[in-house]
Amino acid sequence: MPIYRLKCILRFLDGRAGCAIDGREIQAKSPDDAIALAKLYAAPNPTMELLSESLSGPSGAIIWSLRSDIAPRMDFKPKEG
Repeated sequence: MPIYRLKCILRFLDGRAGCAIDGREIQAKSPDDAIALAKLYAAPNPTMELLSESLSGPSGAIIWSLRSDIAPRMDFKPKEG
């Protein structure tokens, strides 16, 4: 059975700066099955909240990703002049 890799970025809810990264391997028969399992991911600690996650297939290419509504948005505007 193929192995998929889930990478998650979590933030601390207790005011600590920075983020934590969690990684999991998922064995699934198909990409759709792997995505369904990835959607079940929950933060491993109640003091953390999920910011984003991405799932890569056996080749290493990202096949699915999710970004939380709480994730900060960044504007990358080109410099003028």
